[in-house]
Amino acid sequence: MSRSWWSGLLDHFTDISHEGRSFDETWGTRTCAFDLGNYEPTRPSVVTSALDAVDLGPQGASFVDLGSGKGRVALMASQRPYDRVVGVEHRQRLHQVAQENLASFRSRGGCTCEVHLMCADAANQPLPEGPLVLFVFNSFPPNVLVPLLQRVAGCGVDARLVYVNPQHDGVVSALGWRCVAMDDTSEDPGWEWRIYAVPGGRP
Repeated sequence: MSRSWWSGLLDHFTDISHEGRSFDETWGTRTCAFDLGNYEPTRPSVVTSALDAVDLGPQGASFVDLGSGKGRVALMASQRPYDRVVGVEHRQRLHQVAQENLASFRSRGGCTCEVHLMCADAANQPLPEGPLVLFVFNSFPPNVLVPLLQRVAGCGVDARLVYVNPQHDGVVSALGWRCVAMDDTSEDPGWEWRIYAVPGGRP
């Protein structure tokens, strides 16, 4: 079967929420279409409510979306005055779409800070220096999540983890990361979020 046949089929699997379509219509982006490689965009309202609850930054902090897909979360974060926003996605196909989305978003005046999108393995990608806000939408199994969070904790910087659909919350807590905010009120399973502070971070 041709790649174009598959692409046409995938176009039928999209984020049907009004807010997702509205985001793409406003910014000329393509973030709604699902992907058989397990890409599902985070709802804009979930991103907004979670980032509003982060008690670190945005001034003086870097925002890092690990498993950034087509870039929706990174683009939304770039509307806040972080020092920089970084998106890390290991699948080239999704990364290419994210770069195109960033170009469109910038052309319409959406970014208020530096944005860097990288096609890389989040487990090994160097992180920016200074305070960090990490975003994860249940992207990783424990064997990836554990060394990643241990690496962040070993940097000696203040950090927060925004974890949407926190299926491995017990793993995060066992590493000493402390839950400082949460929203478990969503009527749709999978859209809950929790925010964790790095061990030894600011109370």
